[in-house]
Amino acid sequence: MMKKVLAVLLIFILILQPVAAIPFPIAKKLGLSYYRKINFEIKALSDGVGPSSVGVVVNKTYNLPEFIIQYQPGFRDEVIRLVTDSGGKVLKSYDDLSMLKIAIKPEKVFRERWFGFKVEGLVTSPYILSIEANAYIKNVPPLLQLSDPDQLNAEESTMYDVKKDMGILQLYPNVTGKNITVAVLDTGANINLIYNGVRVFYDRNDQSISRVVAVKNVITGEEDYRTITVTNNTTTVHNVDAGIVADGNDVQHGTWVSFAIAGWTGDFNTSGIAPDANLVIVKVLDDSGSGTIADVIEGIKWAADLDLDRNGKPDVDIISMSLGSTYYIKSAASAVKYAVDRGVIVFIAAGNSGFSTEPWVNSPADTPYPGVIAVAALTNQGAESERAFFSSYGPDPDKETRDEIPDIGAPGLKIVGLVKSENYASTSDGFYPAVNLTLSGTSMATPIASGSAALILSARSDYKSRPVELEKLIEDTATRLPNVGVTECKYGLINPAAAIEGKYNYQTQEQVRTKQARYMDLQHSFMSFYEGLWR
Repeated sequence: MMKKVLAVLLIFILILQPVAAIPFPIAKKLGLSYYRKINFEIKALSDGVGPSSVGVVVNKTYNLPEFIIQYQPGFRDEVIRLVTDSGGKVLKSYDDLSMLKIAIKPEKVFRERWFGFKVEGLVTSPYILSIEANAYIKNVPPLLQLSDPDQLNAEESTMYDVKKDMGILQLYPNVTGKNITVAVLDTGANINLIYNGVRVFYDRNDQSISRVVAVKNVITGEEDYRTITVTNNTTTVHNVDAGIVADGNDVQHGTWVSFAIAGWTGDFNTSGIAPDANLVIVKVLDDSGSGTIADVIEGIKWAADLDLDRNGKPDVDIISMSLGSTYYIKSAASAVKYAVDRGVIVFIAAGNSGFSTEPWVNSPADTPYPGVIAVAALTNQGAESERAFFSSYGPDPDKETRDEIPDIGAPGLKIVGLVKSENYASTSDGFYPAVNLTLSGTSMATPIASGSAALILSARSDYKSRPVELEKLIEDTATRLPNVGVTECKYGLINPAAAIEGKYNYQTQEQVRTKQARYMDLQHSFMSFYEGLWR
């Protein structure tokens, strides 16, 4: 009888391995939850799987995989000592974020013994809050081909169509995003564009001055800043070096995004949403659209800390990120929170996973803090808009981001933007002709939403450096959408005109839903509940 009991007990232990036996505080640090390994890379590495097989960065100098540690504030030196005593190397310290990027053997980070009842490694330190592998993160890839039969034949929407249906045209020329700065974290941008004789990213009233005030290539470490100096009544302009953040992505993802926010075509109707806004271009993704978690963290912090006029306040008002991962990235979420605490509102693409087996809001869009807006993609039909079939939804079943759903929607289906022509050489002054490119995705909806926020801030300067209050204003004045479920977009379509005028919408998205939208909410909630049981 005793042998049978022991056999059953052993089988039970093996079934629950490897997570169930790990003490809860340690499992939480690793991002582990029962039956599902959210941060699976560390477990795989500790089991001997090669870093390249699970998308983990290997440091070329030390030939060791890289990790990101978040530690208890005030214990930096103790954690550095732990790392070095374990044979690891500290590659970078983000003191304001209480983070370290390190290179170390996986078994020194986490090792299980006795079926997981004994755990060794850095993860056992009381000074350490979390450890994540420095894995690769990608842009939210735009959809070049659509599969949904109902939306496949939708007409393309130009910027004029988008602005018309969103009620933006009425704001011009009085509200144009002037004196607002938006940071774009992406594949860079081809900023020396010309369209119909107009320099797309230059001041529309003085085409010798770029509206790109700073650039940073996190991958190479290069950066440059625009300067304007006046000496003896002579003005000297130094525009940023466009080559530092050149966008070689196959669809010029970052260029398209930058145009949608603040491109100028010579006509308000066809320009980007906020054609007088300034831009800060931060290249955190390489030309394949891939970057590392550490690069994204560094890009967020650099943008949030930018203070060219040295007045102690961030130059950047808005951060726009069309990138993400299908699993929760705690370190990136902490970096986003840092930006919000600095007074910057952050717009992040919700993801294009809505038709997949992982349809939930991507990370870091699922950052569970106010001042962070996850953007859903909608069809471009104003108050009659629907969720674009690919747009990720909620409620998120993960424990740390439980119930996160897209906050605000913007058009993201077959939107026409401008990118550099590949068929023509540059002009004598180094500018390239721009051509139209139609793309779909939450990557397209996000810059339209962040450009709309630039319009709001340029007219409502009382909301500058108040990201939480600005988010509430945007949500309270959004256009409610009967055809969209609350799990698909919590507040509806961003409405900059209503936000500027203070026209609050006293109906909730939940109240206006059609029967079909309520059914979709019920279906999504059940899927989330069921999947949450196994996480």
